Amino acid sequence: MKTIYINGVMLDRCSIFLQQLARRFKVAGPGLSSPPDDPDLNFIDSQAAAGKPPAGLIRNLAQRIVEQSGVLAESLAGDITFSRLGPEPGWKVPPEVIKNDLLPRVGRMLHLEQGFRNFLASHPVDLVISGSDYGSHSRIITMAAKEQGIATLNIEHGFFFTRFKSELIDSEGVLPTLFTSDFANLDNALEMEGFAREAANLPHVNTKFLALGTPVETVASSCLDRDEALKALGLTGAKKRVLLLGSWIEARAINSVVNGQIDIINTYEDLLRSLAESDFRHEMELLIKVHPADGHPEVFEGVKAAIEQMAAGFGLPVPLIYRDQLAEVLGASDVVISLGFSSVLFDVFQLGKQSVVLVPEFLVPSKRENWATELSIPLQEGVMVVAENGTDTWARVQSSYEPGKRAEFAAKVDRLSQLYSLGYRSVEDKSESIIEWIEEYLAGGNPSS
Repeated sequence: MKTIYINGVMLDRCSIFLQQLARRFKVAGPGLSSPPDDPDLNFIDSQAAAGKPPAGLIRNLAQRIVEQSGVLAESLAGDITFSRLGPEPGWKVPPEVIKNDLLPRVGRMLHLEQGFRNFLASHPVDLVISGSDYGSHSRIITMAAKEQGIATLNIEHGFFFTRFKSELIDSEGVLPTLFTSDFANLDNALEMEGFAREAANLPHVNTKFLALGTPVETVASSCLDRDEALKALGLTGAKKRVLLLGSWIEARAINSVVNGQIDIINTYEDLLRSLAESDFRHEMELLIKVHPADGHPEVFEGVKAAIEQMAAGFGLPVPLIYRDQLAEVLGASDVVISLGFSSVLFDVFQLGKQSVVLVPEFLVPSKRENWATELSIPLQEGVMVVAENGTDTWARVQSSYEPGKRAEFAAKVDRLSQLYSLGYRSVEDKSESIIEWIEEYLAGGNPSS
């Protein structure tokens, strides 16, 4: 029986896929183990199976952690110097300050890599399946596997429904986030078309793209109808309900962390201020679903209090703020506002609801005129619209309630769904498609996508 190593996959979201996989392969990874009541599941805890590494190896690893943290700290200290939020021109952050924060993060990455190498020493691996291998936690093992000549497959935990077309890269020189693995599995033909176009313009990218289906359940499939959702949230009345989806900024440099978070706060402030100035405030109720990063128990109460205080400052009713219950808040809402492009917009599309994507200046991916309608297939097809500021956002939300707009929007959704076969597929079906591809590939075949 062949062995597959799981690297950085979200175990909770991909549990059905992993169980189906473990019935036909040995599936290894840190912390994985077969439940005693199901002997047909072949999970292996790679940490326990590898055993304790020699003392010399541990010393080596400790030295690498210190050295690589130091190199990264020097680089980031230089990056933050260019932040427009610095106290004065030429301000600097001592590398040692950054290094202290980096040490545990770099340590976790290198420990994961070493654990993988230790397991390989006594357990041959036929395929490494990664989750989001453009992230440091997954990329380091993907690169180690490729170094050893082991095939690599990336499995996404979300959806690239809002991916930009390749012209953006051609015209503006934007570096895309692409994969490290030999193969990257995407959800559908629309996603594969976008990535294939990008890769064609980047000679160093050798990833082959598959469209076997993302093996996670969309929120849309578990969404409640409006009445059930309102009851689950304890809401009553026939108000127009608008959902605001929070966002998260991926920080590629330390100054992105500083700038990005302040820009997000300013965006919330602009949205609430412009709502307070609009007559639409009297017709609607605002629901806010924060991003999982802001919904973490350690920070959620602080984030919630800050938004509530901001709304009160503009004389608005207290918005209803949620850290989870995404299926319920989607079901209860008529229109969805997203701060930037989110994978949840695929769920909104599947539910046949209008989405307004607020793309403030700091998130605009191109200075090219008409970028919003030219460079994304869903935007071209009119199943999403872009707003540039708070006032524009509320005007677009309000217009979606105009007579005839719902029917017009539904026709656009139907057209795009048929064009790219975007109908619902169960997790079981998508998982089976991936596993059949893996079986054929490992048997030496040339499976199609």
